Amino acid sequence: MFEEVRYISCIINERTPTYYFYHKQSRRLIPIKSEEQKLLKLFEDNHPSCPSPAETLKKVIFAIGAEVLSIKVYLFQDSIYYTYVTIKNSSGEVDINTSFTEAMSLAELIKPPILFEKNIIKECGFKVTKKMIEKALLF
Repeated sequence: MFEEVRYISCIINERTPTYYFYHKQSRRLIPIKSEEQKLLKLFEDNHPSCPSPAETLKKVIFAIGAEVLSIKVYLFQDSIYYTYVTIKNSSGEVDINTSFTEAMSLAELIKPPILFEKNIIKECGFKVTKKMIEKALLF
């Protein structure tokens, strides 16, 4: 079962990004560290003659008369987050398997709902408490 999460931010530390998501219902923060080496190119401004993979995917989706319904993180296994981009056109819906990083780059462009499998929220997230926030603010 999928649950919607809110994308909070991406923080790059030592050339490795960590994405942060929040699941309001369970009050869990889900940090996802992406170890993909090609990631830095995705954060650079691209020249129009060399668009990012996310820009290209966005244009292809539009060209086939489809829309992005959601991004789904459906499995976490062996330190890898498996991700679908769900699109819909007149023929129906289809899940396109893509890397987590490229899905997040696409999400930053078009702002679709982001859905996580409920088990991933539970296993990879941690509960945010008032005490935790107070301690962080006093640091």
